[in-house]
Amino acid sequence: MRKARDSTRPRRPRLEHAAASSRPLDCAGDDAVSLGVQVEHVSVPLGSPLDAAGHVNDGHRIERSSVDAGNDLDLRLGRLAAQLAEPGAVLGDEVEREAVAAGRDGRAHDDPELGALSGGDRSRQRRADPVPDDGVATLVQPVVRGCDIGAPRRRAGVLDFGSSDRERARTRKVERPGKPTRDERPGHRASVGAVPAPLLVRACRREIVERTPVWFMRQAGRSLPEYRALRERHGFFEVAETPELCAEVTLQPVRRHDVDAAVLFADIVTPVLGMGVTVELVEGVGPVIDPPLRSLEDVRRLRVPDPAEAFAHVLEAIRLVRAELQPEKALVGFCGGPFTVACYLVQGRGSRDFQTAKELMYREPVVWHALMERLTETFAGYVAAQTEAGADVIQLFDSWAGILAPRDYEEFAAPYSRRVLDAVSVPTIHFGTGTAGLLTHMRDAGGDVIGLDWRVELDRAWAGVGLDRGVQGNLDPVALLGPWGLVEAAAEDVLRRAGGRRGHVFNLGHGVLPATDPDVITRLTAFVQERTAADS
Repeated sequence: MRKARDSTRPRRPRLEHAAASSRPLDCAGDDAVSLGVQVEHVSVPLGSPLDAAGHVNDGHRIERSSVDAGNDLDLRLGRLAAQLAEPGAVLGDEVEREAVAAGRDGRAHDDPELGALSGGDRSRQRRADPVPDDGVATLVQPVVRGCDIGAPRRRAGVLDFGSSDRERARTRKVERPGKPTRDERPGHRASVGAVPAPLLVRACRREIVERTPVWFMRQAGRSLPEYRALRERHGFFEVAETPELCAEVTLQPVRRHDVDAAVLFADIVTPVLGMGVTVELVEGVGPVIDPPLRSLEDVRRLRVPDPAEAFAHVLEAIRLVRAELQPEKALVGFCGGPFTVACYLVQGRGSRDFQTAKELMYREPVVWHALMERLTETFAGYVAAQTEAGADVIQLFDSWAGILAPRDYEEFAAPYSRRVLDAVSVPTIHFGTGTAGLLTHMRDAGGDVIGLDWRVELDRAWAGVGLDRGVQGNLDPVALLGPWGLVEAAAEDVLRRAGGRRGHVFNLGHGVLPATDPDVITRLTAFVQERTAADS
């Protein structure tokens, strides 16, 4: 199997994952029945829509004024989006489709509002130091040499409220029915005593928290000059598969932005590499699977690897990050949704509608379900191993679930996502894009928190999901390319719609775009942290 690589870099040797660490697919012959695949038909009623008065089942009322207040903002965002290209479809959370812009630095754009950030603004004061000439050696030494990274410029999350009730809420132990408590799981900290669980973990559990946690999908990567300096010497998969480099890139946005969580630098194709799938990273195209998987024989060749062996580099990176990360910061592990990954494996590359994948799903359901069974078994072991290594939260990225009709989602995707989410005992976030019509189905498939993209109004979406679940989101990533006044108004709109309810996690509605100024992300992080702390 060839490691996926950036075609702009020198060719690297072929690598093979050890076949000894895998189990063969149990097939007695060509008869499809011998696969033992059960096609599960699930019928789940849709959630009741929000009525005209704004009532939901448990008597809560949605603030109608907040919906009206966003109209002007929506018009402004629409005008900006018309001038900017909509984010293109990308594979997973981190695979790159364009060459690294090595010459771009992290200075603010020449916008008068962004220029006003200098001086007394706290977020500008927390900006990272410039990358030195020998940037890579300096950047990686905290992890490689085991040196102390040092305290952040402002330790968010440890606040003095003078309230014994709120302080007790931060440190109380919350048991989840049917799941072991965190102190019963190796390598995890319980919300007891003087060492509380990370803020993100407590928010995902819908505990009373001191403020809203903030992190960003794709916060580690091409928007950071530190990362681009590293990539001048190392290919994408070399970084992802070298524990010290992976840990360094994972920690970079935490140091720079003071976000409340680190998200593991990896990709949704990582587990399929361990299954024997060949993935090539082609400039201008993105990940290419050649040959694609379109037959029962193709599925039979897939391995279900031992996570401890096939993903040892991922697990070691998690241990390194968790050892360096401040206790109040969470480490988010993740995995692609089985449906989304299957689409790429069958289609062979990215697509707007994945017609070939959906055609196989409809015409050859036995092949589709056999593939989904194989992916689900691997992914469940993959996320479980991440939590044992130290991941505090798991996010399932089902990026392309939105191309399915609700009925098809229930048959061809939901049962498999449910099994992956049920494989862990830590809090889980279930995210997809274009899923406005699937939110209740995603809720039923699982997840302590349902991720929302920017196409839905957060308050109405939360009412549909149910206030017994948390939600994450949902600022439009393109808004961060506009002037600060627009960014602040958009963030304020998200917070107003969340209404200070328990279980909200502030994030974008998808990943950070490569063109985003990192200073804007830093300033946005500080704005949300300080704004929600003041309202607590």
